[in-house]
Amino acid sequence: MTGFHNTFMTFANGSCEPDQWKKYFQDYKPEIWDAEGDGVLTYRSEADKDYSLVIIHWSDFGFLLQLTCDNLKTNCPEYCCFSLRDKNRLAEFTELDDLTYPVGCFLSADDAWLAVEDFLNHPEEPSPRIQWIEDEQIEWPESIL
Repeated sequence: MTGFHNTFMTFANGSCEPDQWKKYFQDYKPEIWDAEGDGVLTYRSEADKDYSLVIIHWSDFGFLLQLTCDNLKTNCPEYCCFSLRDKNRLAEFTELDDLTYPVGCFLSADDAWLAVEDFLNHPEEPSPRIQWIEDEQIEWPESIL
């Protein structure tokens, strides 16, 4: 079945309509995001591809976005990339919920909204309004590989 799916518990009333999401970023309140937790917006295309936008929030750093595309016909990933704010901080990592993330990949709420809005409007194309970095271009610490 094609279309959008939202794994967030309460945000946007289960909707994937941009107008329902805008307030969570433009009227950013860390405590609301902390209470909600992280989640995924997904879109399955008519070409049997799954596009996913993982939204990770951490009050200390902002938002980390992970964008993936999986080809369901070949059962292979086509790409995996992360939001990029500061290339100079890609070698700096922080741990959240036993997962390790590059500090340079965290965005402000305003910048994260640009990518989320673009995903909700055009899920088959990475947002041109922020920078992205491919997963394999990040020098992950040996301990997590």
